[in-house]
Amino acid sequence: VNDNESRQVAIASNVKPSKAEEYSLELTSPLLFDSFQYGELIIRTNNSYINDRNRFYTKFSIALILFTFTVSLLLSLLLRRRFLKPILYLAETAQEITKSSNYSLRAKQQSLDEVGQLTDCFNNMLQTIEQRESSLENQVQKRTKELETANDKLYSFAYKDGLTGLPNRRYFYEKISELIKNDIKFTLIFLDLDGFKDVNDSLGHDFGDLLLIEAAERLKTCITEKDLIARLGGDEFTLILEGINDSVYSTKVVSCAKAALNKPMKIKSEDIKISASLGITFYPIDGQNVDEMVKRADQAMYL
Repeated sequence: VNDNESRQVAIASNVKPSKAEEYSLELTSPLLFDSFQYGELIIRTNNSYINDRNRFYTKFSIALILFTFTVSLLLSLLLRRRFLKPILYLAETAQEITKSSNYSLRAKQQSLDEVGQLTDCFNNMLQTIEQRESSLENQVQKRTKELETANDKLYSFAYKDGLTGLPNRRYFYEKISELIKNDIKFTLIFLDLDGFKDVNDSLGHDFGDLLLIEAAERLKTCITEKDLIARLGGDEFTLILEGINDSVYSTKVVSCAKAALNKPMKIKSEDIKISASLGITFYPIDGQNVDEMVKRADQAMYL
Protein backbone atom coordinates (compact mmCIF):
# COMPACT_ATOMS: atom_id res chain seq x y z
CA VAL A 1 0.00 0.00 0.00
CA ASN A 2 1.47 3.46 -1.03
CA ASP A 3 0.84 6.84 0.62
CA ASN A 4 0.28 10.19 -1.19
CA GLU A 5 3.96 10.68 -1.56
CA SER A 6 4.22 7.40 -3.32
CA ARG A 7 5.92 5.83 -0.34
CA GLN A 8 5.27 2.19 0.31
CA VAL A 9 3.63 1.64 3.70
CA ALA A 10 2.70 -2.05 3.39
CA ILE A 11 3.75 -4.99 1.33
CA ALA A 12 1.66 -8.09 0.80
CA SER A 13 3.71 -11.30 0.98
CA ASN A 14 3.46 -13.70 -1.86
CA VAL A 15 1.87 -16.61 0.04
CA LYS A 16 1.25 -19.82 -1.81
CA PRO A 17 -2.48 -20.45 -1.75
CA SER A 18 -3.68 -23.53 0.26
CA LYS A 19 -6.53 -25.79 -0.68
CA ALA A 20 -8.79 -23.66 1.42
CA GLU A 21 -7.76 -20.57 -0.56
CA GLU A 22 -9.04 -22.13 -3.71
CA TYR A 23 -12.37 -20.67 -2.60
CA SER A 24 -10.92 -17.23 -1.63
CA LEU A 25 -12.53 -13.83 -2.12
CA GLU A 26 -10.60 -10.62 -2.93
CA LEU A 27 -11.96 -7.05 -2.65
CA THR A 28 -10.03 -4.02 -3.97
CA SER A 29 -10.98 -0.45 -3.15
CA PRO A 30 -9.08 2.83 -3.75
CA LEU A 31 -8.20 5.02 -0.75
CA LEU A 32 -9.38 8.58 -1.57
CA PHE A 33 -9.23 11.69 0.50
CA ASP A 34 -10.17 15.09 -0.93
CA SER A 35 -10.31 13.53 -4.36
CA PHE A 36 -6.76 12.42 -3.98
CA GLN A 37 -5.98 8.72 -4.16
CA TYR A 38 -3.66 7.66 -1.47
CA GLY A 39 -3.54 4.08 -2.55
CA GLU A 40 -5.64 0.89 -2.75
CA LEU A 41 -7.20 -1.22 -0.01
CA ILE A 42 -7.12 -4.89 -0.84
CA ILE A 43 -9.06 -7.37 1.34
CA ARG A 44 -8.66 -11.06 0.83
CA THR A 45 -10.60 -13.79 2.62
CA ASN A 46 -11.28 -17.56 2.26
CA ASN A 47 -13.40 -20.35 3.79
CA SER A 48 -10.69 -21.95 5.93
CA TYR A 49 -12.47 -20.95 9.15
CA ILE A 50 -15.67 -22.55 7.97
CA ASN A 51 -13.80 -25.66 6.95
CA ASP A 52 -12.16 -25.82 10.36
CA ARG A 53 -15.52 -25.48 12.08
CA ASN A 54 -17.02 -28.16 9.83
CA ARG A 55 -14.23 -30.57 10.62
CA PHE A 56 -14.57 -29.81 14.33
CA TYR A 57 -18.33 -30.36 14.40
CA THR A 58 -18.01 -33.52 12.29
CA LYS A 59 -15.53 -35.02 14.73
CA PHE A 60 -17.67 -33.84 17.64
CA SER A 61 -20.78 -35.42 16.13
CA ILE A 62 -18.99 -38.74 15.57
CA ALA A 63 -17.63 -38.69 19.11
CA LEU A 64 -21.09 -37.85 20.46
CA ILE A 65 -22.67 -40.71 18.48
CA LEU A 66 -20.05 -43.17 19.72
CA PHE A 67 -20.51 -41.95 23.28
CA THR A 68 -24.30 -42.24 22.99
CA PHE A 69 -24.01 -45.75 21.53
CA THR A 70 -21.67 -46.84 24.33
CA VAL A 71 -23.93 -45.40 27.00
CA SER A 72 -26.97 -47.03 25.38
CA LEU A 73 -25.18 -50.38 25.22
CA LEU A 74 -24.22 -50.18 28.89
CA LEU A 75 -27.73 -49.16 29.85
CA SER A 76 -29.22 -52.02 27.84
CA LEU A 77 -26.90 -54.51 29.58
CA LEU A 78 -27.86 -53.10 32.96
CA LEU A 79 -31.55 -53.19 32.08
CA ARG A 80 -31.17 -56.74 30.77
CA ARG A 81 -29.58 -57.79 34.02
CA ARG A 82 -32.19 -55.92 35.99
CA PHE A 83 -35.35 -56.97 34.13
CA LEU A 84 -34.57 -59.71 31.62
CA LYS A 85 -32.54 -61.96 33.95
CA PRO A 86 -35.54 -62.73 36.26
CA ILE A 87 -37.66 -63.50 33.18
CA LEU A 88 -34.97 -65.87 31.86
CA TYR A 89 -34.78 -67.47 35.31
CA LEU A 90 -38.54 -68.10 35.25
CA ALA A 91 -38.22 -69.58 31.76
CA GLU A 92 -35.42 -71.92 32.89
CA THR A 93 -37.46 -72.98 35.93
CA ALA A 94 -40.50 -73.68 33.74
CA GLN A 95 -38.33 -75.74 31.36
CA GLU A 96 -36.89 -77.75 34.25
CA ILE A 97 -40.39 -78.45 35.60
CA THR A 98 -41.55 -79.53 32.14
CA LYS A 99 -38.67 -82.00 31.79
CA SER A 100 -38.94 -83.46 35.30
CA SER A 101 -42.74 -83.17 35.73
CA ASN A 102 -41.96 -82.15 39.31
CA TYR A 103 -44.54 -79.51 40.17
CA SER A 104 -43.25 -79.19 43.73
CA LEU A 105 -40.42 -76.95 42.46
CA ARG A 106 -40.74 -73.21 43.10
CA ALA A 107 -39.09 -70.13 41.61
CA LYS A 108 -37.18 -67.85 44.00
CA GLN A 109 -38.50 -64.30 44.20
CA GLN A 110 -35.65 -61.97 43.19
CA SER A 111 -37.39 -58.61 43.38
CA LEU A 112 -40.50 -56.86 44.68
CA ASP A 113 -41.50 -55.20 41.41
CA GLU A 114 -43.73 -56.47 38.62
CA VAL A 115 -41.32 -59.34 37.94
CA GLY A 116 -41.61 -60.34 41.60
CA GLN A 117 -45.40 -60.31 41.28
CA LEU A 118 -45.06 -62.46 38.16
CA THR A 119 -42.92 -64.90 40.19
CA ASP A 120 -45.64 -65.09 42.86
CA CYS A 121 -48.27 -65.81 40.21
CA PHE A 122 -45.99 -68.44 38.68
CA ASN A 123 -45.53 -70.18 42.05
CA ASN A 124 -49.27 -70.02 42.77
CA MET A 125 -49.94 -71.63 39.42
CA LEU A 126 -47.45 -74.42 40.25
CA GLN A 127 -49.15 -74.97 43.61
CA THR A 128 -52.55 -75.24 41.92
CA ILE A 129 -51.18 -77.71 39.37
CA GLU A 130 -49.50 -79.74 42.13
CA GLN A 131 -52.75 -79.92 44.11
CA ARG A 132 -54.72 -80.97 41.04
CA GLU A 133 -52.09 -83.55 40.14
CA SER A 134 -52.15 -84.93 43.68
CA SER A 135 -55.95 -85.06 43.62
CA LEU A 136 -55.92 -86.75 40.22
CA GLU A 137 -53.30 -89.24 41.40
CA ASN A 138 -55.42 -90.07 44.45
CA GLN A 139 -58.44 -90.57 42.23
CA VAL A 140 -56.44 -92.80 39.89
CA GLN A 141 -55.14 -94.85 42.82
CA LYS A 142 -58.67 -95.15 44.20
CA ARG A 143 -60.05 -96.26 40.83
CA THR A 144 -57.12 -98.65 40.37
CA LYS A 145 -57.80 -100.18 43.77
CA GLU A 146 -61.48 -100.49 42.91
CA LEU A 147 -60.59 -102.18 39.62
CA GLU A 148 -58.18 -104.54 41.37
CA THR A 149 -60.89 -105.40 43.90
CA ALA A 150 -63.38 -105.96 41.09
CA ASN A 151 -60.86 -108.12 39.22
CA ASP A 152 -60.22 -110.15 42.35
CA LYS A 153 -63.95 -110.67 42.76
CA LEU A 154 -64.33 -111.67 39.12
CA TYR A 155 -61.39 -114.05 39.47
CA SER A 156 -62.93 -115.47 42.62
CA PHE A 157 -66.27 -115.94 40.88
CA ALA A 158 -64.58 -117.54 37.89
CA TYR A 159 -62.02 -119.79 39.55
CA LYS A 160 -63.00 -120.30 43.20
CA ASP A 161 -65.69 -122.34 44.88
CA GLY A 162 -68.08 -119.98 46.64
CA LEU A 163 -68.60 -122.29 49.63
CA THR A 164 -65.16 -123.67 50.51
CA GLY A 165 -62.92 -121.04 48.86
CA LEU A 166 -61.07 -123.83 47.03
CA PRO A 167 -60.30 -123.70 43.28
CA ASN A 168 -63.37 -124.77 41.33
CA ARG A 169 -63.98 -127.09 38.39
CA ARG A 170 -62.93 -124.49 35.81
CA TYR A 171 -59.61 -123.84 37.51
CA PHE A 172 -59.04 -127.56 37.92
CA TYR A 173 -59.44 -128.28 34.19
CA GLU A 174 -57.25 -125.32 33.19
CA LYS A 175 -54.54 -126.49 35.62
CA ILE A 176 -54.62 -130.05 34.25
CA SER A 177 -54.46 -128.75 30.68
CA GLU A 178 -51.47 -126.54 31.51
CA LEU A 179 -49.54 -129.39 33.13
CA ILE A 180 -50.18 -131.70 30.16
CA LYS A 181 -49.29 -128.97 27.67
CA ASN A 182 -45.96 -128.39 29.40
CA ASP A 183 -45.46 -132.17 29.81
CA ILE A 184 -45.12 -131.94 33.59
CA LYS A 185 -45.70 -135.21 35.45
CA PHE A 186 -48.33 -135.22 38.19
CA THR A 187 -50.64 -137.42 40.24
CA LEU A 188 -54.41 -136.95 40.05
CA ILE A 189 -56.58 -138.07 43.00
CA PHE A 190 -60.38 -138.08 42.86
CA LEU A 191 -62.28 -138.11 46.16
CA ASP A 192 -65.96 -138.58 47.08
CA LEU A 193 -67.40 -138.13 50.58
CA ASP A 194 -69.30 -141.25 51.60
CA GLY A 195 -72.29 -140.47 53.80
CA PHE A 196 -72.58 -136.84 52.74
CA LYS A 197 -75.98 -137.33 51.10
CA ASP A 198 -77.41 -138.84 54.29
CA VAL A 199 -76.21 -135.87 56.37
CA ASN A 200 -77.56 -133.44 53.83
CA ASP A 201 -80.96 -135.15 53.72
CA SER A 202 -81.35 -135.76 57.45
CA LEU A 203 -79.85 -132.64 59.01
CA GLY A 204 -80.36 -130.14 56.21
CA HIS A 205 -78.26 -128.24 53.72
CA ASP A 206 -76.74 -126.01 56.43
CA PHE A 207 -75.11 -129.04 58.01
CA GLY A 208 -74.09 -130.30 54.57
CA ASP A 209 -72.36 -126.99 53.75
CA LEU A 210 -70.53 -126.93 57.08
CA LEU A 211 -69.44 -130.53 56.53
CA LEU A 212 -67.98 -129.66 53.12
CA ILE A 213 -66.08 -126.69 54.62
CA GLU A 214 -64.66 -128.88 57.40
CA ALA A 215 -63.69 -131.60 54.92
CA ALA A 216 -61.86 -129.04 52.75
CA GLU A 217 -59.89 -127.75 55.75
CA ARG A 218 -58.87 -131.28 56.75
CA LEU A 219 -57.75 -132.14 53.21
CA LYS A 220 -55.52 -129.03 53.12
CA THR A 221 -53.44 -130.50 55.93
CA CYS A 222 -52.46 -133.46 53.74
CA ILE A 223 -50.82 -131.55 50.87
CA THR A 224 -47.95 -129.09 50.37
CA GLU A 225 -48.08 -125.56 48.97
CA LYS A 226 -47.04 -126.91 45.58
CA ASP A 227 -50.01 -129.28 45.45
CA LEU A 228 -53.57 -128.33 44.62
CA ILE A 229 -56.95 -129.29 46.07
CA ALA A 230 -60.14 -128.35 44.23
CA ARG A 231 -63.88 -128.92 44.63
CA LEU A 232 -65.58 -130.05 41.44
CA GLY A 233 -69.08 -129.77 42.90
CA GLY A 234 -71.32 -131.54 45.44
CA ASP A 235 -69.12 -133.83 47.55
CA GLU A 236 -66.47 -134.32 44.83
CA PHE A 237 -62.91 -133.16 45.51
CA THR A 238 -59.68 -133.57 43.52
CA LEU A 239 -56.04 -133.35 44.50
CA ILE A 240 -53.22 -132.62 42.04
CA LEU A 241 -49.71 -133.51 43.19
CA GLU A 242 -47.51 -131.59 40.74
CA GLY A 243 -44.16 -133.15 39.84
CA ILE A 244 -45.13 -136.49 41.39
CA ASN A 245 -46.13 -139.66 39.51
CA ASP A 246 -45.00 -142.43 41.84
CA SER A 247 -47.13 -144.40 44.29
CA VAL A 248 -44.95 -143.82 47.38
CA TYR A 249 -45.75 -140.16 47.99
CA SER A 250 -49.25 -140.52 46.55
CA THR A 251 -50.05 -143.33 48.96
CA LYS A 252 -49.01 -141.14 51.89
CA VAL A 253 -51.35 -138.38 50.74
CA VAL A 254 -54.24 -140.83 50.24
CA SER A 255 -53.69 -142.34 53.69
CA CYS A 256 -53.61 -138.87 55.26
CA ALA A 257 -56.83 -137.84 53.48
CA LYS A 258 -58.67 -141.00 54.57
CA ALA A 259 -57.51 -140.65 58.17
CA ALA A 260 -58.48 -136.96 58.27
CA LEU A 261 -61.98 -137.59 56.90
CA ASN A 262 -62.63 -140.69 59.01
CA LYS A 263 -62.32 -138.69 62.21
CA PRO A 264 -65.71 -137.64 63.63
CA MET A 265 -66.75 -134.06 62.92
CA LYS A 266 -68.47 -131.81 65.44
CA ILE A 267 -70.91 -129.65 63.50
CA LYS A 268 -73.06 -127.44 65.66
CA SER A 269 -74.21 -129.89 68.32
CA GLU A 270 -74.10 -132.98 66.11
CA ASP A 271 -71.33 -135.57 65.90
CA ILE A 272 -71.02 -136.63 62.26
CA LYS A 273 -68.94 -139.46 60.89
CA ILE A 274 -68.19 -139.93 57.21
CA SER A 275 -65.61 -141.68 55.03
CA ALA A 276 -64.14 -141.18 51.57
CA SER A 277 -63.62 -143.08 48.33
CA LEU A 278 -60.45 -142.23 46.40
CA GLY A 279 -59.12 -142.97 42.91
CA ILE A 280 -55.55 -142.34 41.71
CA THR A 281 -54.03 -141.89 38.23
CA PHE A 282 -50.53 -140.87 37.13
CA TYR A 283 -49.52 -138.66 34.18
CA PRO A 284 -48.29 -139.68 31.66
CA ILE A 285 -48.55 -143.35 32.64
CA ASP A 286 -52.36 -143.59 32.86
CA GLY A 287 -53.38 -141.00 30.27
CA GLN A 288 -52.14 -138.54 27.66
CA ASN A 289 -54.89 -135.94 27.79
CA VAL A 290 -57.36 -134.34 30.21
CA ASP A 291 -60.31 -136.55 29.40
CA GLU A 292 -58.33 -139.76 29.83
CA MET A 293 -56.86 -138.69 33.16
CA VAL A 294 -60.22 -137.58 34.59
CA LYS A 295 -62.06 -140.66 33.32
CA ARG A 296 -59.54 -143.14 34.76
CA ALA A 297 -59.29 -141.32 38.09
CA ASP A 298 -63.08 -141.44 38.41
CA GLN A 299 -63.11 -145.15 37.53
CA ALA A 300 -60.34 -145.87 40.03
CA MET A 301 -62.64 -144.79 42.91
CA TYR A 302 -64.86 -147.80 42.34
CA LEU A 303 -62.17 -150.41 41.92
